Amino acid sequence: MEKVLVTGGAGFIGSHVSEELSGKGYRVYVMDNIDSYYSQEIKRKNLRDIGERVTFIKADITDYPKIKGIVDEIDPDYVIHEAAQAGVIESIKNPHKTDMVNIQGTLNLLEAVRGKKLRKFVFASSSSVYGPVKYLPFDENHPTNPISPYGVSKLACENYLRIYSRMCGLRYVA
Repeated sequence: MEKVLVTGGAGFIGSHVSEELSGKGYRVYVMDNIDSYYSQEIKRKNLRDIGERVTFIKADITDYPKIKGIVDEIDPDYVIHEAAQAGVIESIKNPHKTDMVNIQGTLNLLEAVRGKKLRKFVFASSSSVYGPVKYLPFDENHPTNPISPYGVSKLACENYLRIYSRMCGLRYVA
């Protein structure tokens, strides 16, 4: 059975992705720190709704030793990285936290999977990487010109994914 690690798996998107994957026969590990930026009660409800079909691991992506240990123990085939400090306005109020969670957290995860036989790393980016819209719909050729720390952090993560793809053959989609 293929194993999937879903970071941010107690959130809206992560919990639905986890539920869908577990229903398709994947062994799903949900990792989330249950941060209070969004309602902790809703996150707990999301986890209750998917229940025993997944394994929940309370962890923060900014804690590299813990993340490394989790990845080593699970040895996932796929990583779906939904964990992030969300919010453009929040990123303006607290750019250091946005940087720490989004960039450093993603880098921690990338380092933890480095050298693993990961089939694919799926990263939840954001339209915030584009900044002012030049045309719709967005595509991979749209200029990136983020206008918030949140957009900058997501674009930095995309660039790290490209670098890890070149350095160690990481297969990813963002």
